[in-house]
Amino acid sequence: MHYWSEHMSYEQQGRVGDLLRTMQDEMPLVEPSYAESHGDEQQKLLSVRVAENILQRTGLRSSLRHCARWLSVGCDDASLAISMMRLLAVRNVVVHCEGTLLYVPLNTSVDPSGTMTAALITSTYQMAR
Repeated sequence: MHYWSEHMSYEQQGRVGDLLRTMQDEMPLVEPSYAESHGDEQQKLLSVRVAENILQRTGLRSSLRHCARWLSVGCDDASLAISMMRLLAVRNVVVHCEGTLLYVPLNTSVDPSGTMTAALITSTYQMAR
């Protein structure tokens, strides 16, 4: 915050704000749903739907390790998981990995069918291989 307010001119702040608004319009932030209004059952259905879609498109399997509002996708090795994490991050996806597992967000508000998340994983996998 200090850098933003003390070292950037109002003009620079305005340009950064414009850039962030453009990014949000073109590729909205994909992050896990934190709203309590979406039940666990809806999240589980979304998780299964996205996992099946990713498996069909890439051959990558969802891990049995479950984290609420996240889908863990097993990669062949840690290098692939890291490459995919980096590519997804620059595409405005909140993502992390642990070893060979890539954790991607599930959000019934932003992506109720899971098609956007599955498409992002698929295209990222194709770029990272």
